[in-house]
Amino acid sequence: MDKDGKMRFGADSDSEITRGFCSCLVWMLDGAAPEEVLELKTEDLASLNVGLPRGGERSRVNTWHNVLISMQKRTKMLMAERDGKAPFQPFPSLVVTAGGIHAKGSYAEAQ
Repeated sequence: MDKDGKMRFGADSDSEITRGFCSCLVWMLDGAAPEEVLELKTEDLASLNVGLPRGGERSRVNTWHNVLISMQKRTKMLMAERDGKAPFQPFPSLVVTAGGIHAKGSYAEAQ
């Protein structure tokens, strides 16, 4: 999120197809208001006619969905940070921070 409250995105992938999907989503959402990013649904991307399940091929649709969901999660986190709120509850048994991965709870510790 930039100083004006607009979302800024960048993405990359080893896969050329995924890199292309990421580039399209970044092109569409970079500079958008956070609310606009959160309003976008996977179904809104159907008109792009990419990866629609024709021959049982669902992986392309999943790529759009997964990249969009990741962008929206990051947006929610930055909005919460901007508003002085906790971004979200971490996964109950695994906490990932810049300092590493830490087990939380007896189940995770036993693993």
